[in-house]
Amino acid sequence: MITPKGSVITSLGQDCLSRRERGAGAEMPTVAAGVVFQTDPDLSFVTGLARWIAPQTPGAGGTPEEPAPSTPSKFETECLELEAKGNFQELYKRFGGELQKRFGTADERDVENGYALFLQLLVHWELLAEKIEEVAEFMSSSTEERPKLRRTLLLSLYSLVQQYSLVQQRYAMLLRLLRYCMATGQLDAIFGDAETRSASVERWVKEWELSGAQTKELWGLILDAYQSDSHATYKTTLKYLALHQASDLATDTKLRTRLLSATAITIRSPEVFQCAELSALPIVQKLDSDPTDGPLIKLLHIFARGKPARQTRAPQPKPRAERWADGAWGGGGVCVDGLAGPARARVR
Repeated sequence: MITPKGSVITSLGQDCLSRRERGAGAEMPTVAAGVVFQTDPDLSFVTGLARWIAPQTPGAGGTPEEPAPSTPSKFETECLELEAKGNFQELYKRFGGELQKRFGTADERDVENGYALFLQLLVHWELLAEKIEEVAEFMSSSTEERPKLRRTLLLSLYSLVQQYSLVQQRYAMLLRLLRYCMATGQLDAIFGDAETRSASVERWVKEWELSGAQTKELWGLILDAYQSDSHATYKTTLKYLALHQASDLATDTKLRTRLLSATAITIRSPEVFQCAELSALPIVQKLDSDPTDGPLIKLLHIFARGKPARQTRAPQPKPRAERWADGAWGGGGVCVDGLAGPARARVR
């Protein structure tokens, strides 16, 4: 731990990480746990953090029973002077810069506890709302360097936004956390299974009173995040597409891409038993006559009706539809072998 000799820092609260994932370190104070308490009245958070960054120089002489006093570093002295003057902006710059320098080299638990102190100081200095986005930007700046620690610290920032009711920052912080977990393959540990994710999104939309644009963006990200789960993709696609009008296809390229991707996943999946709801949506039917994407949509309609199609090859798609089909089946053409639609598979 980074705490100086004779000092103990404790954390209380509940983070979003499972105790199984934290493993042996579960009892160690972590920034994600939320609240940090000062247990030594003679040692402030500023002093503790400064001494980790720039340790004291041990005093000469003395005895084991009465060691000679240590000499504070210049960095510690300057930080205490800034604190006395109330120059918290400069303290933020100094501590933030030094923590970033040590992020990739110091012991991970020390770094985590260093940020625990730093964030608690931001709360005390009433700078959290002003600086939290800047801190979050650094945390999400790398997907290679200590991604689990960065995820944990981003989760901490999101928790602080909730704890201190920073309404203006909470949606942006949620999206940043979601995108970082997507980029680093850490979604399940934070956002849970498909049912949990959907319930969470619906709760956020309702409780936060998200705008129509924010609701579309959030459901779109959730749809992008879990395309390896075809059953969840299908259900999420229905929720996402229900937020749009067919006319949106002309201007929203992401909407069109997501619709086609979800269609390809649905067609090839042995886990999606029914796809009639997707086939019947006006926004899907809008693409029936599209010269590039129409063949894929027509194939969806065939599966939705569940008609036998033994040894049948779909009409040769044009380039774009062919790309979608190749992505869905792993190459080749589109071959419907056996029974199409509900009869072709069962839900596992």
